[in-house]
Amino acid sequence: MKSHRMDSAQRCCGAKARACAARIARCISPTTRRFRVGLPLTFAILLVSGCASSPVPAGADSDWVIEGEAAKFPYGKSSHAASAHRGVYHPPGEQVVAAFLHKDNAGNWKALLEADPNQLGVEAIWLDGETRRVGLAALGTARNTDGKGQAVCNLDVSGDRRKTGYSLCNSELTTTVKDLGLIFTPIKLIPGLHIAALKVDRDKMAAALDGIDLSDLHAAAYGREMALEKSAHDARTAQLRERELQRANAEKLWQLQLANAEKLRQQQLRTKGVAWQNQVSRGDESVCGLVVEVKRPIALVQFVEEQRWVQIDKLYPRSLSNLFPQGAERIVYCKSL
Repeated sequence: MKSHRMDSAQRCCGAKARACAARIARCISPTTRRFRVGLPLTFAILLVSGCASSPVPAGADSDWVIEGEAAKFPYGKSSHAASAHRGVYHPPGEQVVAAFLHKDNAGNWKALLEADPNQLGVEAIWLDGETRRVGLAALGTARNTDGKGQAVCNLDVSGDRRKTGYSLCNSELTTTVKDLGLIFTPIKLIPGLHIAALKVDRDKMAAALDGIDLSDLHAAAYGREMALEKSAHDARTAQLRERELQRANAEKLWQLQLANAEKLRQQQLRTKGVAWQNQVSRGDESVCGLVVEVKRPIALVQFVEEQRWVQIDKLYPRSLSNLFPQGAERIVYCKSL
């Protein structure tokens, strides 16, 4: 009996979820009609959920399917189109791209590769060339009530996309959730607080996509995405090259400054050091210590630990200490004399 009831209900599920729920009683065979009043709530919810998830083609001759339960995906901003616009999100995937629909004054929709979803009459969609699925790329489908692509919205606040940005709460391709089993229903009890639960309306999407070749649209959007990715890659490469060139130029400038500093140091040593060497005498202070005795061309210098005879032409006055390396390097210099 249960199997017969399920088979009868499944034949009704080609219509919308709400119509399917309303027609459950008529689909039950006469022998089971006495169970109509006591139909278990869980069984009714199961039937409605099954009807709601039935594939909806994106056109009479299209092999693309409209995805309604968008919230089951981990949404992100992987494409350039999504990254460029606030509120545009779509599932990840190598073949997933974003595109736009624009409605003219006559109410007809046309596909665009670029548009501003914050303007009225514009909708963002995503297309997956691998699975042949198309869905609504509106922010909010990932923030849902029960995992069926729903979003709870305060329409008095988020209903105007020009103020709050594009989202599921102000998309034209949505419907208010009133399915059997949903506890949350539209309410408006407090001024400025118009709460409603919304979800993607796949019938509205099918009507908007009617006449649009989604394969051509995906190919064009994917080609544009690849071109933008190449352009971004080239820009990053050029930026890295520019940074490397700047680093190399900075290194060259640093080396030049070191060379000029050494050149100036040697010049000062020659002009000031030689004059001191020509008149050095006992008691003068050298860079490495006190001059104890002079016997040209050598002089006895008191180093820290010992006295040692060194060549006078290698000695320099303490007044030129700033021209010599500090610390350990100066010790090495003095020990080399």
